[in-house]
Amino acid sequence: MFYFLYSVLIMIRFLYKKLALLVIRSLSSLQKGSESAFIPIHVTATGPRTRSRVTIWNLPEEILILLLKELHIKELLNMRAVHPYFRNLIDNSLSIWSVVNFQDSWPSANNIKHFENAASQCNVEALVKLALAHLYNEGLPGDKENKQITHNGFVAAEMFCKVERLCSGSDPFCWLFIRPPWSLNGACCKECVFTYLRIYLRKVVDPKIQICVVKTIMLLGEEGGQQETMSLLEEAKEQGSAAASFMLWEKKYINNQNLEPSEELESIRELRDIASSGNLNAQLTLCHYYASSKFGGLHQTQAAAFIRDFVHSSKSSSIQKIFRCNHELTPNMRYILVDWLVEVAEMKELSSQTLHASIALMDRYLKIHPTSRGILQLLGVVSMLVCSRYLGKDIITIREAAWLTDNTYKYEDVVKMMGEIVATLKGSIRRPTSLDFAAIFCLLDEVDSVSHNLVNYICELCLLHSELGQYSAAEMAASAFILSRIILKSDLLWPEKMVLFTGVCLRDLSACVIHIHRKCFFEGVVIDHRDVVLQAVKLRYSNENFDKVSDRTIPHYGDVCSRLGMASQQQISDPNHRRKCKNTKDLIMSPSRKKAIKRSISEKDFFGVPTTSNGNNSTQIQLSPSLLNESVLSGYEGDEEDSVIDNDLEHKPMDVPSTCSCDPADCGVGGMTAAPVRYQGRSYIVFTRSATSSSTTAASSHVDSLPNGSSDNSNARQGSPCSQPDGCNLCHLLDIRSQARTVYDSGTEEDSDVEDDNAKFNPAFMRTRSRVRPHCVVGSSFKRKCKTQIGSASKTFVIP
Repeated sequence: MFYFLYSVLIMIRFLYKKLALLVIRSLSSLQKGSESAFIPIHVTATGPRTRSRVTIWNLPEEILILLLKELHIKELLNMRAVHPYFRNLIDNSLSIWSVVNFQDSWPSANNIKHFENAASQCNVEALVKLALAHLYNEGLPGDKENKQITHNGFVAAEMFCKVERLCSGSDPFCWLFIRPPWSLNGACCKECVFTYLRIYLRKVVDPKIQICVVKTIMLLGEEGGQQETMSLLEEAKEQGSAAASFMLWEKKYINNQNLEPSEELESIRELRDIASSGNLNAQLTLCHYYASSKFGGLHQTQAAAFIRDFVHSSKSSSIQKIFRCNHELTPNMRYILVDWLVEVAEMKELSSQTLHASIALMDRYLKIHPTSRGILQLLGVVSMLVCSRYLGKDIITIREAAWLTDNTYKYEDVVKMMGEIVATLKGSIRRPTSLDFAAIFCLLDEVDSVSHNLVNYICELCLLHSELGQYSAAEMAASAFILSRIILKSDLLWPEKMVLFTGVCLRDLSACVIHIHRKCFFEGVVIDHRDVVLQAVKLRYSNENFDKVSDRTIPHYGDVCSRLGMASQQQISDPNHRRKCKNTKDLIMSPSRKKAIKRSISEKDFFGVPTTSNGNNSTQIQLSPSLLNESVLSGYEGDEEDSVIDNDLEHKPMDVPSTCSCDPADCGVGGMTAAPVRYQGRSYIVFTRSATSSSTTAASSHVDSLPNGSSDNSNARQGSPCSQPDGCNLCHLLDIRSQARTVYDSGTEEDSDVEDDNAKFNPAFMRTRSRVRPHCVVGSSFKRKCKTQIGSASKTFVIP
């Protein structure tokens, strides 16, 4: 009877886990009772209801522990408060704390003892979040001024060591949190972590920590560090580390351009041994050698078998499934987010590999972790932050990530999301992407630069569409390869060599090719509710560096079917059809930076990256020198919560000239007065002028032209209508600050908090991207504030 009951509960846990959780949650609502109190686990379905003698206390302790495992920390604590029996069981069962769930929870004064208890039992999620909390001093009680830098660094390092040991299936990743440059002023917590890791390696031989130290030394560029890195890598290799073996292989062969044939043969054989251990970088490099007909002593069929197995190991992301169960998110939201991430990658000059890895990381997180629309943008930018640190030399700092969202999210939000992503995915950051497979296929066919860029362009377009997540990365890359040859009117779409090395034929890929052609070139483009086409990928590949492949003529549906040898079926969609967001339902909502302020829909439904129009319904992100300096964009200072920078942007009193010295007849700003106004915790420059002023029309035209101005200070006045040679101070201020802030002209005394009302007053606002969150909306409450402080608000121009 016991074994039968045990097997039934096992089935309940694994097949009906959600139902079991509902039962546990209902139990947590019960009040504390005495030992004699009982909870019936069975009630007779027929006949009068009678109190059962079998209670939950009669279940074996092993079964109760099985049910309590993997509960969220809040639910576990609720169960602990139900009855002393549960309290003793939970406190004394170490296995429960090793797997307890800490999703969306962060260490604080109220719960830090639970985090520490779970961390002591090797709970990966608790270890990662506690390590980052100590590293960035985020959420720790009693150290608000960050005076315990050395202690926090040593605690963070100790937890990083534990995490690396527990995440045995992933490459070393903790080094990305402490990568230099570091602060040169005083103690640095990252430097303390690095110092502890070096001390730790004197006592313990840990291959993953050795690799973390090696990568940090390489980024530091220390003199004499070459000998130390080689020694550490040799020790790690002896311990069986595939990552260390590949790094040694790179140092030995990758930069040596004059290899003898025998040396090249030996290098491929060594690489083959490393790839057999499962190292992704070694597998990709070996595929490149085989695709370039460098088989290292093997027969072509054996090399083809390796690439074929690697291609078939690719799995689909299935990202389209999350929208079936998470009704708060829509495919259009993800489309807008990915389009914005492409712009961020272009602005930061990040590699395409970093972009693909970031979106893959974000999709994997969305599949595991239920996510609301309020943090979707934060998830996207932090995924790019993590991948830029993991894969590239040019990184995105924490403060810069917050700035990229127009400070919709704060410094601490970025830190917490870093912990959520890494802890949820257990440090597994890098996976093969469609770009990796596209590089292999292009090497196999020895295509030229134009063909390669066209394949990459199609692969990047596929990132936008969640519906294409049903195909694996290898399938999308192969289909993009075929579609590029159709566009370039090549003779052979899928040569026999491709069939040999991939194990798939043209017929297997035809459906995917048609699907990509339809989604990416016909019905795939999204137009926001202001009729602005979201085409960041197209703009990115219209550059000379990519051979302007996005300007190529795309064949029609019938021509594609003809080239594929398929019967031309009825076209699914009109070629001129576009998906349009008619309202704010599909747009991303982000929480306010200041939670106490209740913003209107127009203030929180859009992304907040400063943009300027280029006249073709497209935008390019530009950084204003008045907003960001070099210390914010690079180095450890970008990862510090620097209150000085924050104060400069929001709270510092502004020295504003009181009036324009130009002649109103010659200058669009002439006759205006300016004054700083504090409103809901922020500072604004308010320009006012009587509605009957003779220069109202000129001023309006001047304001409308501002978003198109150059961000270069030396040329800022060239487009100004100011008659003075250098422009007056007020003209210069209005012109310069407008480069990163949208200027709003209310034009009326009525409340204009609704986004559509603001759009019709300012044509320049209509040209901005849909995800640019308005910085200031001139409403009736704001005007009353202006009248109180400066005495007039009949015609108001506002610059944050």
